[in-house]
Amino acid sequence: MWLDAKDIKVKKRFRKNLTHGINELRYSIQELGQLQPVIIDTNRNLILGARRHLACTLLEREVWCEEVDGLDELSARIKAEQQENTCRLPFTPSEAVAIGKAILAAEKPKARERMNKGAKQPPDESSEGSGEAVTIAASVVGMGRQKFEHA
Repeated sequence: MWLDAKDIKVKKRFRKNLTHGINELRYSIQELGQLQPVIIDTNRNLILGARRHLACTLLEREVWCEEVDGLDELSARIKAEQQENTCRLPFTPSEAVAIGKAILAAEKPKARERMNKGAKQPPDESSEGSGEAVTIAASVVGMGRQKFEHA
């Protein structure tokens, strides 16, 4: 179901810093849409997805929600919030570099287009990547440009 963000009740959260990385999340939702729902209980209390909720609020978009029975009890809500924030596995450095290279390959044609619009000569096809495309790839995988290029 899709709800207006203000119709979702946000009570005490354990994660205090919801804004870390919020611009990246807003950009992702703006570019690709909200790929994962916010989880609410039957009373429309937010259970999971506080950052997705905040990003949609900032974008002034409706929020994709899934209502889940069985999370009305406080202990179940607390466990659900804890598990959403700890039961993940980040990419290993080699996995991050591999997906970064794939992103770079996808971004290079766009970078060439941008450069060709303002340049008299086409960019050197042999270059491994430069400019905005490398910065985008590095940022997406959570690395600085220099660390990504070194990896």
